[in-house]
Amino acid sequence: MRAPIGGEVVEQDVSAGQLVQPGTTQCFMISDTSSVWVLVNVYQKDLPYVRVGDTVTIQTDTYPQVFHGKISYVAASLDSSTRTLQARIETSNPGEKLKKDMYVTATVNAGKVSNAIALPDAAVLRDSENQPFVYAKFSDNQFGRRAVSLGESVEGKTQITGGLKSGDQVIGDGSLFLQFANSLQR
Repeated sequence: MRAPIGGEVVEQDVSAGQLVQPGTTQCFMISDTSSVWVLVNVYQKDLPYVRVGDTVTIQTDTYPQVFHGKISYVAASLDSSTRTLQARIETSNPGEKLKKDMYVTATVNAGKVSNAIALPDAAVLRDSENQPFVYAKFSDNQFGRRAVSLGESVEGKTQITGGLKSGDQVIGDGSLFLQFANSLQR
């Protein structure tokens, strides 16, 4: 059989000895895998941050290499069973490492939040009811618990969306030791 286009066979739908009817039996799927579409599921909470044209980094557990792409399509409605929205990323595939049905993690570079307060992850602790708090300075050399609301956590920093204002001093690394010492005093 002659292929009507150039590329790589990515799917075979026939086997030796099978009857093939011209024009009706699909035999092979041929594709140029030098660039691929990566389909991702976007959680509802992340919908405000995902737009066509956003740049994306793609990682797999298989390779240490990071792939770069752009969102080319965002579906109009959610999948009712997963409660996610599908988005399509177009990316080059050097070495044709990305394969059909491979699991990936895609991170959208959606820009920066201006005037955001971000703390090291180690500064944010949780109480016995799993509520987040930090140790904030309330007078000279005295720190106390302050409840906070959390945003996204990226690259070792957690966004604080409520409970602190710009200029507040908090304990970063070592706050866990203060929490432990306070629990011993009770």
